[in-house]
Amino acid sequence: MLNFKQVALASALAVSGLPVLAEDIALVVGNSTFKTQPKTQDALQVRSVKTTLEAAGFRVMYGENQTKSDLIELASEFVRTAPDADHVVVVLSGQIASTQRDSWFLATDAQAPNILSIGDVGLSMGGLMDVLAQKPGAAVMAVGENASDMFLGDFLVPQAEGLTAAQGVTLVRGPTREVMQFLNQSVLKRGQVMGGAPANTVVSGHTSLFGPFLPMVATADPAALATVNPADRAYWKAVRDIGTIEALRTYVERYPEGHFIDNANKAIEKLVANTPLSRAKEGEKRLELNRQARRQIQRNLAMLEFDPRGIDGLFGPNTRAAILAWQTSIGRDATGYLKGKQITALQSAADARAKELENEARRRQKEEELKDRKYWGQTGETGTEDSLRSYLKRYPDGTYSEIAQKQIVRFENERRAKAAVAERKYWDEVRADGSAKAYRVYLRKYPNGAFVPSATAKLAALEEHDGKVELIRSARKEEARVAGTVEIRVFVERKLSDLGLNPGPVDGVFDDKSRRAMRKFQRVRQLPVTGHATQQTIVRLMAVQ
Repeated sequence: MLNFKQVALASALAVSGLPVLAEDIALVVGNSTFKTQPKTQDALQVRSVKTTLEAAGFRVMYGENQTKSDLIELASEFVRTAPDADHVVVVLSGQIASTQRDSWFLATDAQAPNILSIGDVGLSMGGLMDVLAQKPGAAVMAVGENASDMFLGDFLVPQAEGLTAAQGVTLVRGPTREVMQFLNQSVLKRGQVMGGAPANTVVSGHTSLFGPFLPMVATADPAALATVNPADRAYWKAVRDIGTIEALRTYVERYPEGHFIDNANKAIEKLVANTPLSRAKEGEKRLELNRQARRQIQRNLAMLEFDPRGIDGLFGPNTRAAILAWQTSIGRDATGYLKGKQITALQSAADARAKELENEARRRQKEEELKDRKYWGQTGETGTEDSLRSYLKRYPDGTYSEIAQKQIVRFENERRAKAAVAERKYWDEVRADGSAKAYRVYLRKYPNGAFVPSATAKLAALEEHDGKVELIRSARKEEARVAGTVEIRVFVERKLSDLGLNPGPVDGVFDDKSRRAMRKFQRVRQLPVTGHATQQTIVRLMAVQ
């Protein structure tokens, strides 16, 4: 529990509206009495460490003489809460067996384990070390080893010989009595430099200072300290005892010219650099992702429907939000920054989704082409204007759409030659105007005119366009943003050409043929049919192999 000074400062923090201090947790287990193994005499010395940790404000998950099921349940609670804790400690004392690769803390119902069954009767200490490794500079594992005549199978040795300290984790091993005394007097003392370990105790890993408990930085000689404002000194001591960023910041705010201001700023800088977000950011930076790799990540996010708002290789707020959402969806630490393994997992998921979508699109395209061909046989091949217009209404970008349009032009030219001069002149004015209103006026003025079929078709096309005008405007704007370079436009046309959609010359210029090819592509893949290279369109084109 918090001591008096911590309570006083916590109250001050609450009044100032700062965040509540994060919780520290510990797993402490002493197994002394076993069903078939020899008794360990000093295992319950862990009680003293439990008391020390609780006094320091830790939430302690504590157990004595734990069976396998009890042990796993207790450790699982620790593992579940560890990611949200600031500082983590594991203290184990009892019977331990090791291989060259790992060590196991034996449950009280362990029989005579061998190298194949050891995992069934003990708790993997290497697994616990992996959990602690997520809190570098803020984690301790202490193991009390007790001499005994355990019944072990071949390839197993007593004590934690197979256990090594992960980077940033302090590992303390040795006889239980000495290890517990060392923890109580040195390692678990806030603000204290780690002292020398007892002769029979081995300290490895993070050994210079035990980072989570904010070591006191030397500030001045005793005579100089005597002149420091007593309120300043008392507040600094309380802040140092708590040891969190929030507490340190209250000191900086209250004593901006204080005697310990440099200490506070350095400690804040160190703790900020050690937050999960900072570590994640630094980890991604070490991957040295180039522009192309970042584009691929954005494409993969978009393929999985986590929109990065652009495939430009620049990781701005929108891309970070997309990464964060993807990490959350798969149950990973959601930081918005990627690890190497996450990039691989993202690529695999996107590739699988792309393959699934493209297989479905190709199947749908074959079905559409069959329907297109069949309908052309029923309409276009009859050669009448009405049948040709029926085909174009259903398949405006169909396989035979250009043939149909050319034949319709022939019919229009024939009617034009027969039309009266006044109507022909008026029709030319309507076409020059090109508005839906102009076509409606023509139909009212010449209800049986030579150009009624053309006017009706044009009006229907304009009305359909008007219903999609906002969609097309938005798509045009998005195309300018995501496909503004010749490089990307050439890529789009090349992919469309590879699919046999006939976009015309692959020159980076989106003409009528390019637009028609994009509409065909979008229609088959059930994307908004705009004829513009939107982000969705480009992502789906990237999926084409």
